Amino acid sequence: MEKIKINNGSFRDSSGFIFEFGNIILRCINLEYRNHYDHLIKSGLFNSLVKSNLLVNHEEVEFKTTVSETQYKIIQPTKIEDISYPYEWSFTQLKEAALLTLDIQLKSLDYNMQLKDATPYNIQFRGIHPIFIDTLSFEKIHNENYLWKPYKQFCEMFLHPLCLSAFVDPQLSKNLMISNINGISSNLILKILPFKKKLNFSILLHIILPHYFSNKKSTNNSKSKDLIISKDQHLRLLKQLKGFIQGIKLNNKKTQWGQYYKQVKDEKNLYLIDKKATISKMVTDKGLSIAWDLGANDGLFSRLIPKETSVLSMDFDWKSVEFNFKYNKEVNAFNILPLCVDLVNPSPGIGWLNNERSDIFSRLRRPDLIMGLALIHHLLHFNISLPKIIELFDLTQKYVIVEYIPFNDPKSQEIFQTVKYTFSYPTLEEFKSCFHKRFKLLEEKILTQTERRLFLYERK
Repeated sequence: MEKIKINNGSFRDSSGFIFEFGNIILRCINLEYRNHYDHLIKSGLFNSLVKSNLLVNHEEVEFKTTVSETQYKIIQPTKIEDISYPYEWSFTQLKEAALLTLDIQLKSLDYNMQLKDATPYNIQFRGIHPIFIDTLSFEKIHNENYLWKPYKQFCEMFLHPLCLSAFVDPQLSKNLMISNINGISSNLILKILPFKKKLNFSILLHIILPHYFSNKKSTNNSKSKDLIISKDQHLRLLKQLKGFIQGIKLNNKKTQWGQYYKQVKDEKNLYLIDKKATISKMVTDKGLSIAWDLGANDGLFSRLIPKETSVLSMDFDWKSVEFNFKYNKEVNAFNILPLCVDLVNPSPGIGWLNNERSDIFSRLRRPDLIMGLALIHHLLHFNISLPKIIELFDLTQKYVIVEYIPFNDPKSQEIFQTVKYTFSYPTLEEFKSCFHKRFKLLEEKILTQTERRLFLYERK
């Protein structure tokens, strides 16, 4: 008999919780949320958001087992297959998630509702498209007071990371989001932001002044009256905030691998042409449902995988991931989800008991194909042995496409020239022998202009 498994990431919301029954994702709605839920449905807001592809759809279901003493209804949302978190997104992905949140808040006002929380964990990406997933985030507006309670939360979890990425460093923003599950505080970001940026009107309005008044309020022992905001005041605030976020842009700061394939094209164009043709052939007619492209850089080879396949295109270089996402939107590569993932130090479990937000590999479906191109020598550089690296490729259910780059390759020499520890770089024979223990060789190809080799393996 199937058991009910409560999701660790929804315990903070007293309105309800997510649980799994077999392979089905369900949500319990508690009685305390009844009036808000009924208004969400009957007012037409739910249908409007679903039709606009802003909110995940759901069906109300009959569930024989009682999962909560205070349950009102059980709903089955459309399942999001691969869960990603904001510290794995590119700058533009986080920006689009922020704008989606504001658009939903603006639309909700027309139905006398608003969002009761504003966190990026309420949003997921289906390929290049963000969608809101928390049906229980909507509440009725009370006594015509349009004070947006999660405004501070929105700033700490959206605005502050975006400003930190654009005005300081995207990698720093990512690291702080991992270590601060509730967002980046105004106290912290004001210590980091350059002085000139603090002169910006929007930063003054949304970061400096709220921080000042919050500190002033906390030092004032007298009780303050609840703030009342009119609808017009609220709309002006949201529209100003939305305009500021729309205008935030990353600088042109270079990264080590941000221009990698442009450099390869200039130096070894025939190699690149041959590699693309070979991979296109290798991924054709394989019936792939999901694929991982590890060390994907700007997603050049991710886009060779058939569009009926869901592709997770992962790289540690933030600029490459940013380009990957923006270019996929331009060419409508809707099946590709770029993620910023450091394979040597992947996203851990964080939050309450370290499992409120789970580690990345427990959130993703096992792929039919793992592709690792020009990757292994980078992992070897971090003193990760080949048998350990193969454990990563062993997560595939069917196929592996992997590139072997010999030690005398110019890129290998460039990477290993500063290594001071003792290491053993695997020879071609050692490479083949190690993979052969778990995989069956289907194809091997020496790539033009190089001694590099592409291998297509099938899981034994």
